[in-house]
Amino acid sequence: MDVKLKLTAALMGEVIFIGSISSRKIVRRREEKEHKKQQKAAALSSPLLAYPNPVISGTKLNLQCHSLERGRYNAELYTLSGSRVQVSDIIYRKEDSYMSVSIGQIPPATYVLRLTHEKTKKSFTQQVVVQN
Repeated sequence: MDVKLKLTAALMGEVIFIGSISSRKIVRRREEKEHKKQQKAAALSSPLLAYPNPVISGTKLNLQCHSLERGRYNAELYTLSGSRVQVSDIIYRKEDSYMSVSIGQIPPATYVLRLTHEKTKKSFTQQVVVQN
């Protein structure tokens, strides 16, 4: 893309930048913006969002719920190799907008949180990073 400037008497003596904008940079910026939009949409469309993520060992992990059924849930934390390291029961009430799960004193690592509704057995998973 070439940029052409027409000099007029009014512009004489002014500093003018003459150059071009790389079309590759424009395409890359558009792709980056689109990727961010897709990530944001995926997060909003997910029925479960765990935060803060990473979470500090020994603190609480909040679970923001989008369109989850109310009721009692079984929260299980698994290592990536499939070993269960923690189990807890939590209740999602009508007036709640999120649930909290206490994260025990477990080693720093990446885990998988599986949340299962007690009655319907519907299950949701979220990757969680635990730090010291």
